[in-house]
Amino acid sequence: MERHIGPTGIRPGASANPHHAAQMLADAETCRRMGKLDRAQSLCESLLQKYPDYVGALQTLGVTQLTKKNYRQALSCFIQAAMLCPKDCINLTNLATAYLHLGARELAAQTLERARQLKPDDVNVDFTLAAVYREDREYELAAAAYRKVLSRLPARAEAAHGLGDCCSHLGRVAEAAGALEQAHACKPTSVAILYALSQLPPSSIDVNILEELEKVRKEAGQVQDDFDTFVAFTRAAALDRQGRHAEAWMALQEANRREFPKHEAEYRKQIARMHAAQHDAIQAVAHTDSRRGTPQSNPLSIFIVGPSRSGKTTVERLLGQLEGVKCGYESRLVERASRRTSQLSGLLTMRNPSDLPKELDDRFRIFYAEEVQDFAQGARIVSDTYPAMIPYVGRVATALSNVRFIFVRRDQYDCALRIFMKHYRAGNSYAYDIKTIFHYVAWYYEMVELWLQKFPEMSLSIDYENAVAEPKATLSRIVDFCGANMSGGVPPDLGDDRGCARAYREFIDTALLEDREDLFWLR
Repeated sequence: MERHIGPTGIRPGASANPHHAAQMLADAETCRRMGKLDRAQSLCESLLQKYPDYVGALQTLGVTQLTKKNYRQALSCFIQAAMLCPKDCINLTNLATAYLHLGARELAAQTLERARQLKPDDVNVDFTLAAVYREDREYELAAAAYRKVLSRLPARAEAAHGLGDCCSHLGRVAEAAGALEQAHACKPTSVAILYALSQLPPSSIDVNILEELEKVRKEAGQVQDDFDTFVAFTRAAALDRQGRHAEAWMALQEANRREFPKHEAEYRKQIARMHAAQHDAIQAVAHTDSRRGTPQSNPLSIFIVGPSRSGKTTVERLLGQLEGVKCGYESRLVERASRRTSQLSGLLTMRNPSDLPKELDDRFRIFYAEEVQDFAQGARIVSDTYPAMIPYVGRVATALSNVRFIFVRRDQYDCALRIFMKHYRAGNSYAYDIKTIFHYVAWYYEMVELWLQKFPEMSLSIDYENAVAEPKATLSRIVDFCGANMSGGVPPDLGDDRGCARAYREFIDTALLEDREDLFWLR
């Protein structure tokens, strides 16, 4: 994130003091860089009260609001700056960043294209564009953009971190490790980079995470509690890798104990939605796929459905060996189509298609077809691994054409432990207490059973353990299910995380048996 420093936008008048204003802006920028965000905001707001068209103050205030995660306020600043100075590449890049944080990825891409026309070689445009691709789950394009940034700025840790994340999603463990080690070398004080390294297989990296953890420092604008939580999750992963399971469990309890109060109220609300979804699934009419085998103009949508950490990525990598497949990861195309349907029908925004009136099914179907075709770019099969779609599987199965479901299950203890060890960026309100995790996973598997009964011809069930033990046989089942041809064999480095909870079984059982008054609502 960059901004201009100087008296840009000040209109001299009788009471104007451009030099004093420029000094105030420089002071605000210094405060921002030092992490004194409230002071930077106050200085900029004082300037803008006197000079409403001071572009430099709007930009610094916008970047300050971005750092504070006040994205709508940041957007307002950058839009005003763009109105005053529409050909400013730096401001357009910042504006695209604000759009991206607010979920407006198409607007972000369009704004970046305008910035690229002004400065074709601006590395910040490529960096922000990589973030847009990454949010769109276009990991190949994002990785290419990050590599372009690193070819010019090899010490840019954020770009190496982004590249490592993309390669990890693409199953390229060695390249992910190399990129993240490069990021760590550039910025050894970043706990986020060290945490990302701790999520890779131990054999793939050459970093002593526990030792390096002593070097991490809180970044400007980072809340101390968030930093401490990141450290605790990273320490737990490092201890687990060293086989120090009792210490790892204690670190995990500390990390999750910090997070649980932030998510408890949301999970209590979610339980009501879970009960409603289960009731709807029970009431759903069993459905046969009468369209199977008939020519379809849309790509085949394969929804790989399972709770977080259940092995969906492993199954998607196997699916990726079929001809004409584009892996969508958690692309959420259904939610995009649902949101668009509701917004263009004069309704409140609805991301869950089950909330749409049934008379809008035709419009929903058309919009989904457009979304999937745009994403497929000529591919004949598109996958999606978004786990939170489990409540609306029934609506997707009955409203959309040319769809299939692969349900993935895993040993409940292994799945629960890996959820307990993960620090999620957002959502997953169930994930920070072992009791709520087991409650959620049990409900999820009950939903899987219901959908398998309701839509047998459209569904395939795969256990993670079998996929790892017999990948060729699993791949053969996927080939038959999709009616496609293979373009390659079993991918290398599928990984094997079976039995990861074995050393923690006693700790988990003790926690599950504990009588917790604070979780009375879970009984």
